[in-house]
Amino acid sequence: MTQRSISKSNPLSLAAAALITLWPSLAAAQNYTVRMKAADGTISTTYVSPTAVRNTSAELGQDIINRLDRGTIIYLDHKNKTYREVTVAEGRKAIANMAAEGSPTPEEQANMQRMGMNTPPQVTKLGAGETIAGYATERYSMKTPMMQMEVWMSPALQLPPAYYKEFNLLAGQSGALGNWGRIAEDMKIQGTILKRVVTMKALNKIVLSDVAASVEKGAVPPSTFEPPAGYKKVAAAQ
Repeated sequence: MTQRSISKSNPLSLAAAALITLWPSLAAAQNYTVRMKAADGTISTTYVSPTAVRNTSAELGQDIINRLDRGTIIYLDHKNKTYREVTVAEGRKAIANMAAEGSPTPEEQANMQRMGMNTPPQVTKLGAGETIAGYATERYSMKTPMMQMEVWMSPALQLPPAYYKEFNLLAGQSGALGNWGRIAEDMKIQGTILKRVVTMKALNKIVLSDVAASVEKGAVPPSTFEPPAGYKKVAAAQ
C-alpha cells in the first residue's frame, strides 16, 4: 500500500474538497491558520480571515487566494513568479469548459454506468471524531465505487459564508462533482478539515492522507492575501 500527499490537482481531491466546503456557516467570520502535514512530510497551509482565504501547496508550487471582498481569485505561480486574477464567474466558466472538453463518448458513458462510476456518493456521518490540534471533530465517511474517504472536521473553525456560497466554483456542475455539492447542502456539512484519509480503488491501492499539525488563532497579516512583491501579472487562461 502506497501513501502520498493529497494533491489539489487530482479531480477526486477536488470533489472531496467540494463536499466539505459548500454549505455556508451562520457563525461569525474568524481569523486562523491551519497547517496540514501529509504522510510524506509535505506541509500545506490555509489562512483564513473575514475577507479572504489563502490555500498554499508546496507540492504544486501554486497558491490560491480567494478575495471574498473583491469577488476574485488569485492564482500564484511560484516557479515563474507570476499570478493570474479572475472573477468567480470566469473561474466557474473555465471549469465548465474543461468538463465539456473531457465529456465521455456514449460508449464510455455505458462503461462508466456498468462500473457504477455514475452512482451518487454515499455520505455517512460517523459521529464524534478524535481531538486534533486541540479541536473536537466530527467524522464523516464518503464512498464511491472508485474511492473511499474519511474526514475529521472541526465545526468550531468556520470559514466566511461567502467562501462557501459565492466562491463555490462547482456550483451548477453536472455529474459526480454536482452530486457532492447537493449532498453537502442536504447534510449541512460545514467546518474545517483537520484530517483526511482517501483510498483510491485502483489496480494498486493508493492511500492519500494528511492531518493538522497546528491550528493558530489570530489575525493574519493583510499582505498574506496579496501577490508577493516582484510577481508579474499574466493574462488568465481562456
